[in-house]
Amino acid sequence: MYFERQLLPLTNILKNSSKMINLVLIVLLVAMLFPINEYFPSNPIDDVENELVKFVSNPVMMTILTLLLYCVFLTNNDTMFVLVLYIIHRLVMHSSSGSPKPSTPPTPPKPSTPPTPPKPSTPPTPPTPPAPKPPTPPKPPAPKPPTPSEGMDEPPM
Repeated sequence: MYFERQLLPLTNILKNSSKMINLVLIVLLVAMLFPINEYFPSNPIDDVENELVKFVSNPVMMTILTLLLYCVFLTNNDTMFVLVLYIIHRLVMHSSSGSPKPSTPPTPPKPSTPPTPPKPSTPPTPPTPPAPKPPTPPKPPAPKPPTPSEGMDEPPM
């Protein structure tokens, strides 16, 4: 079930030369992180990184790299394991080359319902109260009906 016995020769090589491998991995990592473009006209580390990205993007090479990572795990050397993991992560996820990534997540489908319209950004104004009605002028007094003593001496015809 486990491949420890089959991978023992490679694991022993990694154990015996772990100090040199750790030094090479640290130098490679520092060279990849250092901004060489800002200080020198050419950057050979970018070329090396681009070639490694192309190399790692091949599925067969990813399989071999997985076996190598398992061998590094079997050596119980935590420093080498973390360095190898970080370099693989940088090559696969944060590479600056234009090559496609080994696995890209699919784009989600567009929603079938239209989005709701955005709400207005201004707060709604409260309704204005109705304007007060102008006061009605007072009615003129009604004329008094004439009394019989005032000019109604004559009978109507």
